[in-house]
Amino acid sequence: SLCEYTNLKYTGSKEEFALYSKCKDINLPNVIKKEKIKNGSWENIYSHKGIIHIPYNISTMSIFEQKTAGVPLLFPSLEYLLKTPNNLSELFYGGMSEDPHGTTCEVWRSKDKVRLADFFQWKEVLHFDSESHLAELLETTDFRSLSERSLKENKLIKEDAYKKWKNILSNLSRQKIILKLSSVVGGETFGSQPFPGEGALFNNDNVDGGREQVDFLTKYLKKIKPKVILETGTHTGFFDLLASENLPDVRIYTFGISDFSKHAIEILKKEKNPNIEFFEGDSTKTLTEFNTNDKIDFAWVDGGHFGDIPITDLRNCARLNIPHIFVDDYRYVADVPAAIEKFLSETNYKMISQTNKKDDRGIAYISNCPEVIKESKKTPISDVTFGVLTSGRTEADTPGSAIPVRSSDSAEALLETWGKDVPNIYFATDVESDDKRFIKCSDRNDYTSTGEKHINICLHMLNNTAPTAWYFLADDDSYIYKDNLLEILNKFKSKDPVAIGKVIDCCGWDRDLLYHSGGAGIALNRAALEKVCEFFSFKGEKDEDGNDYPGCCGMNPYVHHTSVQYYGDVAIGYAYKYFNIKPINCDGFFGRPPEIAESDQLKESERIKNKFPNLKDLKTDSVISYHSISAERCREEDWGNFKFMKDICQK
Repeated sequence: SLCEYTNLKYTGSKEEFALYSKCKDINLPNVIKKEKIKNGSWENIYSHKGIIHIPYNISTMSIFEQKTAGVPLLFPSLEYLLKTPNNLSELFYGGMSEDPHGTTCEVWRSKDKVRLADFFQWKEVLHFDSESHLAELLETTDFRSLSERSLKENKLIKEDAYKKWKNILSNLSRQKIILKLSSVVGGETFGSQPFPGEGALFNNDNVDGGREQVDFLTKYLKKIKPKVILETGTHTGFFDLLASENLPDVRIYTFGISDFSKHAIEILKKEKNPNIEFFEGDSTKTLTEFNTNDKIDFAWVDGGHFGDIPITDLRNCARLNIPHIFVDDYRYVADVPAAIEKFLSETNYKMISQTNKKDDRGIAYISNCPEVIKESKKTPISDVTFGVLTSGRTEADTPGSAIPVRSSDSAEALLETWGKDVPNIYFATDVESDDKRFIKCSDRNDYTSTGEKHINICLHMLNNTAPTAWYFLADDDSYIYKDNLLEILNKFKSKDPVAIGKVIDCCGWDRDLLYHSGGAGIALNRAALEKVCEFFSFKGEKDEDGNDYPGCCGMNPYVHHTSVQYYGDVAIGYAYKYFNIKPINCDGFFGRPPEIAESDQLKESERIKNKFPNLKDLKTDSVISYHSISAERCREEDWGNFKFMKDICQK
């Protein structure tokens, strides 16, 4: 619910905080219960510095009204709320008694249900773990700033709500048409093979695979925006429905062998898109004879899958100079990938992309467009897995350590900024979480947990996540320029281990050890990550030649670097040393914030290069990362001002 009808905004002119609670009193200065506020108007309520809620229900209108108005809101954390007696005990605001309320619905008080409440989904509200924690928040929070961030978040919430309702209504409309299209199949056969259904898109027993196909095609239909489409394999017209939903004015030429397809297209022309023309017959004949003055932008090849039919359809697409070709059943019928391989060998078309492995049938995207081919050779952000170390420390506990951070706030700030659209990102934490991105890697949350978290997040990414070409290790107080990072990674296509970052020699007991600064970030290709993880997977205290592992003091590498030596980046440096991986230096990786990056790091970098003349140095004009960035700065800084070396270097 958006509850925009109050048409009022937060003023915060009072110093008091309003408390909405029917099951718990909070005795703190400047906190006044709602029942004691004489003027209960929206305007007066919104003039309080903030509002504390102990919710009586997971969805109440007053909460939505206040959030829409930009009022700073505070709620118990999920764990604390569930421990509070009589929490969420009513379905409506009907009074509290000592006995359980008559409308209590216990099923809605389970943890997995309560965590879905809006106030646990919103980012710009505060959660407290105890009354003392609440007191700290009331004392230290900039509530004016919180209100401004909340109003910005409200715009995204509204956009998302409208989008979701649009999808719901669209899906209802789609289902009606799908039923009509499905009804045209009346036991038709092709040779001895029955056609019980299309088996893909909107009619797939593999739900995840069908969703992947629809999402994949939708993504490229929206990206390419074809004006004219050619299709082979009309069948029940499901693809034509999908294309017409995304591109209402698109013209479609569709070729199918099934007699019922004509009826399906008549339904679509009447209800969805009049610009569809159906050609009945064998596509090896009908499409071969077809010509048009229209420039066809996009082809969906899903006709015959056996023998010469797939290659013939592809050659006809080339004859018509169609730049974007999508081929279904790439993994389903052996003749299809064979036809694509042959077609690519005899033309200037290249493989661009495929659906993921959830789609057991498989869609292959091929193109002869130079720009698309060039872009496909670049590393996409989806081919990088990020492992982010959280420290949990509340104060700097070693000289030179990063600024104080609260892991939860830093992680949230990261996910709201540079990490927002990163598909593969995992946080090394010391707590269990329902969010699968947060991985418990240690029982500790102080600075001495960094080695354990660094090593375990590496092992997790290697063993428990889908393989990617690159892996990037960072801290939760780092800021990463993803586009600049990808530009750097695109320079390396080696199958040998590659490790890139800011090279330092700060190990106090081994000044000849070269390793990458963990705070500045470490980029490892798959081969390098495998070697790092191999080092920390050795079982004994000696290697196969009976020698101590480097930097392990005669101990097992994992044990030593998680219980004795706790610098994670140093530990990874010893893995480099053992496997003779030469760390690559890149000055675009900064272990400090922008204002001291040049003075504190670039001069130090020159010293390192002079000391180690054989060090490989990657030149760049771009900044990849900064470190020691507070959550507040991460959210509020205009990071475009510090994106390139020229922005921070003295002229």
